Amino acid sequence: MPPADRPPTTDPARAARLRAIFDEAIERPAAARAAWVDAHVADADERAALHRLLEADDRDGPLERPADEHMQRIGLEEAPFAAGLVGQCIGAFRLTRLIGEGGMAVVFHGEREGGQFRQEAAVKLLRRGLWSPFEQRLFRREQQALASLSHPNITRLIDGGISDAGVPYLILEYVHGVPITDYVAAQACGLRERLALFVVVCRAVAAAHRQLIVHRDLKPSNILVDAEQQVKLLDFGIAKLLADDGDAVRTEMTVLTPGYAAPEQFSGGTVTTATDVYSLGVVLHELLLGERPPAASTSRPALAPVDAGPHPAIAIGRELDNVLRKALSDAPERRYDSAAEFADDVERYLAEQPVLAHPPSRWYRARKFVRRHRGGAALTSVLIVAILASLSLAVRYAREAGIEAANARAEAERANAARDFIEGMFEPVRQQVAEGRTPSLRELVGAGYAQLERDTDLGVLQRIDLLLMFSRLHESLAETGRSGELAEHAHALAAAALPADSPLRIRATLAFAKSLLEEGDLTRAETLLGEAWQPLQRQGTASDDLIELYANLARLQVEADRPEQAVQTARAELAARLALYGDSGSSAGSGYNNLGFALQAAGRFDEAADEFLRALAIDARAADPQNLQRAYPLGNLAQALYNGGRLVEARQRFAEALALHEAIGLQAPPRLLIGQLAMLAATEQALGDLAAAGRTFDRLAYWAERTPASDSARSLTARGRAQLALESGRIADAVRELERAEALLPALPELARQRAEGHRDMIRAEIALLGASPAEAIGLAHSGVEKFGEKTYPPHVHRYGLTLLALACAAAESVEDPRCDRSYENAAAALAAAPYRDHPTLLRGQTALARVELARGDAGDAARRLRTALQAAERRGVDAHSPRPVEAGLWLAVALARQADCRGAAEAAARFGPAAARWPAHALLEPPVAASRQPGRCGATGTPIGPSVGGARASRPHAARPAAAVAAIEDARRP
Repeated sequence: MPPADRPPTTDPARAARLRAIFDEAIERPAAARAAWVDAHVADADERAALHRLLEADDRDGPLERPADEHMQRIGLEEAPFAAGLVGQCIGAFRLTRLIGEGGMAVVFHGEREGGQFRQEAAVKLLRRGLWSPFEQRLFRREQQALASLSHPNITRLIDGGISDAGVPYLILEYVHGVPITDYVAAQACGLRERLALFVVVCRAVAAAHRQLIVHRDLKPSNILVDAEQQVKLLDFGIAKLLADDGDAVRTEMTVLTPGYAAPEQFSGGTVTTATDVYSLGVVLHELLLGERPPAASTSRPALAPVDAGPHPAIAIGRELDNVLRKALSDAPERRYDSAAEFADDVERYLAEQPVLAHPPSRWYRARKFVRRHRGGAALTSVLIVAILASLSLAVRYAREAGIEAANARAEAERANAARDFIEGMFEPVRQQVAEGRTPSLRELVGAGYAQLERDTDLGVLQRIDLLLMFSRLHESLAETGRSGELAEHAHALAAAALPADSPLRIRATLAFAKSLLEEGDLTRAETLLGEAWQPLQRQGTASDDLIELYANLARLQVEADRPEQAVQTARAELAARLALYGDSGSSAGSGYNNLGFALQAAGRFDEAADEFLRALAIDARAADPQNLQRAYPLGNLAQALYNGGRLVEARQRFAEALALHEAIGLQAPPRLLIGQLAMLAATEQALGDLAAAGRTFDRLAYWAERTPASDSARSLTARGRAQLALESGRIADAVRELERAEALLPALPELARQRAEGHRDMIRAEIALLGASPAEAIGLAHSGVEKFGEKTYPPHVHRYGLTLLALACAAAESVEDPRCDRSYENAAAALAAAPYRDHPTLLRGQTALARVELARGDAGDAARRLRTALQAAERRGVDAHSPRPVEAGLWLAVALARQADCRGAAEAAARFGPAAARWPAHALLEPPVAASRQPGRCGATGTPIGPSVGGARASRPHAARPAAAVAAIEDARRP
């Protein structure tokens, strides 16, 4: 409308009120509109402007008729604009059908003409007859806006230009989707699913805002969702570039959809990113409540679900109501500052965090905190239950002592002392709550134990029971050292005061044995378990103590390398659990999990995976599927799949276990989280996804700094990063990471330090081989094999160490060295045993053995080994373009050339050679690349790597020193 016909717009609230009056008047019969306006508008200028608007609405102006009709009237065109265009070519695309028409453009479905592939597109043509300079400039801005956007959730611009007929056009990505409101209704999406889709929309809009582009016409028909749940934003054609006109844009021509437009778009006010925020608020309102919100006004009615017709409403609470109110505020400055901030607040709601739109409230924040930290809240509940149970036991002991003792009053006083002790534990809570701070669990447990040490009125039974309770609490807080000290104290008191068959003494004995297992003291732990065995066996019935005995004994047998005994003990434990609690409770789940652990130690990985799945099936029926205990069988299942070579499945299960940890929202990581992150990184590395492994190591480093046992976690992180850097060709980084790991060794427990040193020596042996130092590599590889041990976890590491030793011995031609005696035979036998003969993590071990076979003149054996290993890796999902299969493939080319299989050698080189170019700094690939270019019998010149044709002595596998490797090692070793 002309500026003179607009209502005054200096006040946004005033403009919004006039808009609401106009909307109400337009719904009334034409004869009654003027009277209704006169009765509700006091200002004469406002009444006059509204009357002109109503009169204009009744007239069919020139813009009310399509442009095609105008052209027909003046004789410029005999048929509508769209007619006759179907079948024509625009650019490289043939128009197949009309999709839709708008006031400025028409959109056709197009298919690419010619070429070797089929491509669909949406072809947008400017209507002929609308070629004013302003419209041309607007169309060019649309093309520029779309060209500047690159986001997976925004339609992509394929091409643009002027057709042979002089019509400007855009060719856009064609989206097979439905409006987002139709999609959520058809899929019956729940509240969280709808909000998750909406967050994707907001992020896409935010990406456009970062490029200084405002959409200005966001609505469900411009937000499509395809069958793969991919969200796509359409039609940035009416967007304006903020950079064109300064920090904000004022509307020059009303191009909007009334039901989704912000108040300032009607009033001619400033259009900013807040305008899109308002439209997003309308879309969210329709997604959740099934209808658009009421028209803008100074006093908006409460947002509430209504009859939604085809789009059923979703029940929302006060938090989302506040989010909608903030986004739909009449005043732009009271809305979210950006679409990104809007998305952040919705994600806070999804993560059970306080939303910014909610009024400040301590109770509100406290309630959200409890929801986010259910693990901590559950632990608090366990603490309270344990305290109440201890109080109950104290009272029972007092009663028994009163019956047996001559002075019942004295025993009652002891029970009162126990009660006073329990109440005294909570005194710090009362004091600190009064001061506005709730003590942490560690503070509460520490204060409680200090009180126990001071209290001289407790009897020995109460003291033993309370010591065991505090031992369990410290174990739950991952403070195993302190837990063991308290268990030892309780056991000493019980052994001095109670008979051997006393249930409390047995319980203290089992607790102390468990703490010794944690420390790796298997001898003392086995002695204690033997003490508890006889009295428990005499009972003849299942009990919690008998179950605890079996669980600790099975674990000891695993650690002592008696896995088959552990399997039998774990089966006895499971039988006791089923007899006592049935087959559907959490106890049965723990039994299946422990049996799976024993089977895994015995190398029966598929059987172990089945038991872990049974444990998970029981947990799935639990009331709280996010219970942290579920992470144990999930992680164990992933570990069994990994050890069995099923890496793709293992990666999925590790991801599920880690997602569970994040959903619970732990502030400090348990050891389980550290181990699972390390195993996930190893799985990703074995699959060839080195980038993902690097990101996982970053997460591991983050949690390593927050774990109580930080030295062990940081050492694990440094060694893993060193292995990854070596495999990625970054040898200097590998050396530096090993130096970090070396600095942490003195702080590690003995067994952990021994394994860490073994792993470190194996990595150093690889680096020594790259530096053409095979004699040094022999010593390091032998040391790693000896320190790591054959039966320790993960089992394939020992086998890879054997292959490194064999390769180092072949490279040094040191068969006389005692450390090299039968090195190849031992390594070959280790890799031939199931499931390791085709285990993906041992692909480099198989490559090492093949290189030894080449050095021994057995090119046929080497080729067969490498072919089998590569086929197994491919079946298990390993990326064929990652360093491990590329290295194996290049050595395969060498082996085939030694057999004069020139065609096979050329095929292998052609398949794996280009992939080696992806790793230009990869020293591990240098020797096989050089060898594959010198294929021996196949006619190339130069000195081949491997045995010569005439039976002369074989050259060393690393006779040609990898220049990049040597330079990197020397650089890393400089002070």
